[in-house]
Amino acid sequence: MEHARPTEREALLNPVFVALVLANAAAGHTRRTERPMPLGLCFLTVPIALHAPTRAALPRKVTTKPGSWLEKHPLLRAGFAARARATAPAVRAGLREGLRAGALGVSGDCISGKPPRRRAAVPLSEETDEILKRAEFAGGWLGLAGSPVGIYAMWRVRP
Repeated sequence: MEHARPTEREALLNPVFVALVLANAAAGHTRRTERPMPLGLCFLTVPIALHAPTRAALPRKVTTKPGSWLEKHPLLRAGFAARARATAPAVRAGLREGLRAGALGVSGDCISGKPPRRRAAVPLSEETDEILKRAEFAGGWLGLAGSPVGIYAMWRVRP
């Protein structure tokens, strides 16, 4: 019996990969804020990092204010709530996998990330590498943007 290869969407929403995205986002958040990442931001960082147009349009500096960036990218914000809802089950599965594997730690309503060290023997595709780097950026960027409730309002998403 021949095994079908997973679709790109299935590969991106694989719990192990989502756990890596979350670990990188949480590590970026902690690096920028010196605090663990609020759990609610997991449901924003994953759709930001996995959606290629959003990922490509992200600013290069964490000092860019998300509110002004979102005003300049209304089409990305317009579809964001639907993308966040669509990825929520994968985020929950990624959280469970990350906690099980030790890539994520939990303290109260926050998570910390311990992304595995990258090994030269395990090459990543350019897209995978970019997703993980931009997830780290997004975690830090959102961490500097204010409270999770305010961040959700900026992105026009309800928790």
